[in-house]
Amino acid sequence: MRHTKTVTVPEHTEEITEYITCDLCGAKKQYYGFTQETVNIRYDCFIPGSFVVDAKHEKIVVDMCPTCFKTVFLAWLKEKYNFVPDCVSI
Repeated sequence: MRHTKTVTVPEHTEEITEYITCDLCGAKKQYYGFTQETVNIRYDCFIPGSFVVDAKHEKIVVDMCPTCFKTVFLAWLKEKYNFVPDCVSI
Protein backbone atom coordinates (compact mmCIF):
# COMPACT_ATOMS: atom_id res chain seq x y z
CA MET A 1 0.00 0.00 0.00
CA ARG A 2 1.33 3.41 -0.89
CA HIS A 3 1.10 6.12 1.74
CA THR A 4 1.22 9.70 0.49
CA LYS A 5 1.81 13.13 1.94
CA THR A 6 1.15 16.62 0.60
CA VAL A 7 4.21 18.72 -0.18
CA THR A 8 4.48 22.32 -1.34
CA VAL A 9 6.56 23.14 -4.37
CA PRO A 10 7.01 26.74 -5.60
CA GLU A 11 3.77 26.95 -7.62
CA HIS A 12 1.48 24.31 -6.10
CA THR A 13 1.03 21.40 -3.72
CA GLU A 14 1.01 17.76 -4.75
CA GLU A 15 0.66 14.28 -3.27
CA ILE A 16 3.84 12.21 -3.25
CA THR A 17 4.49 8.67 -2.05
CA GLU A 18 6.19 8.82 1.34
CA TYR A 19 6.51 5.11 2.05
CA ILE A 20 5.11 1.74 1.02
CA THR A 21 3.84 -0.98 3.35
CA CYS A 22 3.64 -4.67 2.52
CA ASP A 23 -0.02 -5.62 2.08
CA LEU A 24 0.61 -9.00 3.70
CA CYS A 25 2.85 -8.38 6.73
CA GLY A 26 2.75 -4.58 7.06
CA ALA A 27 6.53 -4.04 6.76
CA LYS A 28 7.28 -0.37 6.04
CA LYS A 29 9.73 0.60 3.27
CA GLN A 30 10.86 4.14 2.51
CA TYR A 31 10.15 5.40 -1.01
CA TYR A 32 12.58 7.73 -2.80
CA GLY A 33 11.03 7.88 -6.28
CA PHE A 34 11.77 4.18 -6.75
CA THR A 35 12.30 1.19 -4.54
CA GLN A 36 13.90 -2.19 -4.97
CA GLU A 37 12.64 -3.33 -1.58
CA THR A 38 9.05 -4.09 -2.65
CA VAL A 39 7.39 -6.24 -5.28
CA ASN A 40 4.49 -4.50 -7.03
CA ILE A 41 1.87 -6.60 -8.78
CA ARG A 42 -0.53 -4.59 -10.91
CA TYR A 43 -3.60 -5.91 -12.68
CA ASP A 44 -5.22 -3.43 -15.05
CA CYS A 45 -8.16 -4.67 -17.12
CA PHE A 46 -10.53 -2.80 -19.43
CA ILE A 47 -13.72 -4.72 -20.16
CA PRO A 48 -15.52 -3.23 -23.19
CA GLY A 49 -19.29 -2.91 -23.16
CA SER A 50 -21.92 -2.28 -25.80
CA PHE A 51 -21.38 1.45 -25.36
CA VAL A 52 -18.48 3.43 -23.92
CA VAL A 53 -20.51 4.21 -20.79
CA ASP A 54 -21.04 0.45 -20.24
CA ALA A 55 -17.30 -0.28 -20.23
CA LYS A 56 -15.70 -1.31 -16.94
CA HIS A 57 -12.18 -0.65 -15.75
CA GLU A 58 -10.72 -2.83 -13.04
CA LYS A 59 -7.42 -2.07 -11.35
CA ILE A 60 -5.85 -4.11 -8.55
CA VAL A 61 -2.49 -3.23 -6.99
CA VAL A 62 -0.65 -5.40 -4.45
CA ASP A 63 2.59 -4.31 -2.77
CA MET A 64 4.66 -7.05 -1.13
CA CYS A 65 8.03 -7.15 0.56
CA PRO A 66 10.50 -9.63 -0.98
CA THR A 67 10.12 -11.97 2.01
CA CYS A 68 6.33 -12.28 1.61
CA PHE A 69 6.69 -12.59 -2.15
CA LYS A 70 9.02 -15.58 -1.75
CA THR A 71 7.58 -17.27 1.33
CA VAL A 72 3.85 -16.56 0.92
CA PHE A 73 2.98 -15.70 -2.69
CA LEU A 74 5.33 -18.10 -4.51
CA ALA A 75 4.50 -20.87 -2.02
CA TRP A 76 0.78 -20.28 -2.66
CA LEU A 77 1.32 -20.46 -6.44
CA LYS A 78 3.18 -23.73 -6.04
CA GLU A 79 0.62 -25.27 -3.66
CA LYS A 80 -2.53 -24.07 -5.41
CA TYR A 81 -1.50 -24.32 -9.08
CA ASN A 82 1.70 -26.39 -9.02
CA PHE A 83 3.36 -23.40 -10.69
CA VAL A 84 7.02 -22.54 -10.09
CA PRO A 85 8.14 -19.44 -12.03
CA ASP A 86 11.57 -19.17 -13.60
CA CYS A 87 13.87 -16.96 -11.54
CA VAL A 88 16.15 -14.81 -13.67
CA SER A 89 18.94 -12.58 -12.38
CA ILE A 90 19.44 -9.33 -14.25
